[in-house]
Amino acid sequence: SVSWLFERQGVVVLSDLPVGLDRDELLMSLIEAGAQEMDDQGETIEITCSPADLTSVAEAVRKMGLTPIRSELTMVPKNTVRVEGQAAAKVLKLIEALDENEDVQEVFANFDIPDEVLEKIDV
Repeated sequence: SVSWLFERQGVVVLSDLPVGLDRDELLMSLIEAGAQEMDDQGETIEITCSPADLTSVAEAVRKMGLTPIRSELTMVPKNTVRVEGQAAAKVLKLIEALDENEDVQEVFANFDIPDEVLEKIDV
């Protein structure tokens, strides 16, 4: 009922890039393979693409001698909602309860909890 809040996309996550690797060259190779966006998060790089291009993007990564941490189709939120304080703890408890339910296969959410709030929460 809330699927309109999400978009199905392919996601490839990389880490431990070789020191001499040119990130611009990596980006150009991945764009040629169908990548739409590359988010450099410091320790990891998250590459998003259309579901149809997931195989070619993952193969391009492997041809460059890199091994992805994760390569999968997933639901990515179109917009995120910032959650703080007690509401953040409640949201995390709800997500945990849903994830532990044996009838639930996957849980996707569009919340954004700042790192400093996450550190204070004991779930």
